[in-house]
Amino acid sequence: MLGSLTFYRRILSEKVLVNRMPSFSQPPTHQNFSAQENELPSFGHGMAGILAGWTVSFIAAPVEHVKARLQTQYAVDKAKRLYSGPIDCSTKIIRAHGIRGIYHGLSATLLFRSFFFFWWGSYDVLTQLFNKHTSFSKPSINFWAGGLSAQVFWLMSYPSDVVKQRIMTDPLGGGLRDGERKFRRWRDAAREPKPQLTARGWQVVIVNYNSPQDLAFKLTGVHTVISTVSGPPQRVLIDAAAQAGVRRFAPSEFEGAPSQRPQGADALDRGKQAALERLRHHQPRGMQYTSFVCGILYERFRPGGLIGSGIGRGSGVGAEGDYLMNVRQARAQIPRQANGQLAKIRLTSAEDVGKFVAAALGLQQWPTELRMSGEERLDVSRVVQIAETVRRKKPFQHILLLSEFQGSFSNKVLERRFERAEHNPASLQSLLQLARARQDMQAQLRALNLIATANGRYDFASSNLNSLVNVTPKRFQAWLQEAWGN
Repeated sequence: MLGSLTFYRRILSEKVLVNRMPSFSQPPTHQNFSAQENELPSFGHGMAGILAGWTVSFIAAPVEHVKARLQTQYAVDKAKRLYSGPIDCSTKIIRAHGIRGIYHGLSATLLFRSFFFFWWGSYDVLTQLFNKHTSFSKPSINFWAGGLSAQVFWLMSYPSDVVKQRIMTDPLGGGLRDGERKFRRWRDAAREPKPQLTARGWQVVIVNYNSPQDLAFKLTGVHTVISTVSGPPQRVLIDAAAQAGVRRFAPSEFEGAPSQRPQGADALDRGKQAALERLRHHQPRGMQYTSFVCGILYERFRPGGLIGSGIGRGSGVGAEGDYLMNVRQARAQIPRQANGQLAKIRLTSAEDVGKFVAAALGLQQWPTELRMSGEERLDVSRVVQIAETVRRKKPFQHILLLSEFQGSFSNKVLERRFERAEHNPASLQSLLQLARARQDMQAQLRALNLIATANGRYDFASSNLNSLVNVTPKRFQAWLQEAWGN
């Protein structure tokens, strides 16, 4: 590095910035060059730094590439690592992708080392300042100018170094079988995935759910997977987890218990049954699984509904008022069971679900269902009564409805009582048939969820996880009051 730096300083002083230099009667020699070099402007030192950085990149890039791949092998069991060491890594990359493969990330390295301009340019500026304004010895000036200029360099270059590392650890794919490449361009790697998560210190890894190889590679060394995807992507994830040696898997179930679902065709399935079948297939091979069952999420009844919490965007029934009741408009649907009894449900807040799941990670064994509840079993009428009570606590001035005909507030709103529509199984089927006739998919989903409620899909007798872990969930009424600003 220093040799190439000195070489480029000399070239710049003799050939490029010659007009800025004092003239020599003879060509510069080894003895007099140091004097000439000292006259090189700070800009010239910075340019020499860039050229030296580019030169050393052709040697450093393959070394840094191999080092980056070795450092991102997280499997505790060395036998599960793709590379056993630097020589093995280099050999496998060259066999699969040739010399071009080993130089993967060269352009990012060239860009990163272009910031040597700030290192060596600031080093010259600081050296001049110390010489002019201090009585430091030459070794002290070298020490302080070198240290401070290095800080300048890293302040300027750190973002490009992060991008370089992401490119160098990106799967190469092909014969290497380490996954599928994600970053085709520098700017693709520069984009931050899920900034709201990385801001909290979480590690975010982009995966390709269409590539089992990519998923298996990313899951190497992972003990437990908590899935939040459904359908075909989840089935691919399950198979990849089994291939990677994952020990525990929790499918994207939540809300309704699998044991409460109808046998055969299920309009609300969304690939859940197929996911459970894959998990049963892999269970004898050592991968435990459980369905975390929480009943209905409180967030269905908050302002904005589930979608307002960033949940259930693809469910079709995630908006405010899509399930059971609309707190803002004081309307409710009351489903009854076939025997005429009011349907019952369990409820839990999403925050408490997270606490329960985190606590369950410490359990030695996972049963196939871990049921949690933030509230005792409630019939749907009682759920609506709680919402009415919350509305009485404080006037909901922002939802009062002005009657267009009477010029006054409706009695329903002033009393905070809900307009209730009760349904038996026959009337629920009529709602569903009407929605189908109108080809209203959202209305169909709302009707199907009410039918599922009447059939006990979101109800269960015992909450086994509540007794296994130390979590105190928030009660529904307290949560609802907080959600609506009371």
